[in-house]
Amino acid sequence: MDVILGPMAAESSNYGSGTGPNSIKKLMKPLKDRDQGKWIAGHLLNDNLGGSGSDPKNLTPLTATANKQHSGFELKVKNACIKARQFHEANKNSDVWKCIHYRVNVSGTFENYAPYSGAPRYLVATFEEIEVDKKTGTIRRGTGQKKTKRVENKREHL
Repeated sequence: MDVILGPMAAESSNYGSGTGPNSIKKLMKPLKDRDQGKWIAGHLLNDNLGGSGSDPKNLTPLTATANKQHSGFELKVKNACIKARQFHEANKNSDVWKCIHYRVNVSGTFENYAPYSGAPRYLVATFEEIEVDKKTGTIRRGTGQKKTKRVENKREHL
């Protein structure tokens, strides 16, 4: 998942959707049957930032602990979006949009046997504050903070 979030991304009018019992069901059902209460269909792009809870491309199996860790990082992304919105409210004539470039890569295989083979070993989430020129759309990097978090699905969580 790779997206540029504008300054209004964290507004409630832009919220996506939560997950439900049918979210990535082919992956989740065997995991939940094996380890009840331990697995969650986790958003790559948080629903509070417009992420879908029904689009399989935005979901991955996460242990409850890994999902909580990822949620903590997503809160930092949301706070950066709020900061970008506040900049725009105070600088309406600015030549740039303050935005957030947010990426989440799903990597590895939790275990090489069923039902765990459909779950990732870890996620790497990165956000970077960027500027986008309002006239040209040119992206300027290195204009703000950049943070990365590795979140692991660990065996000891089960």
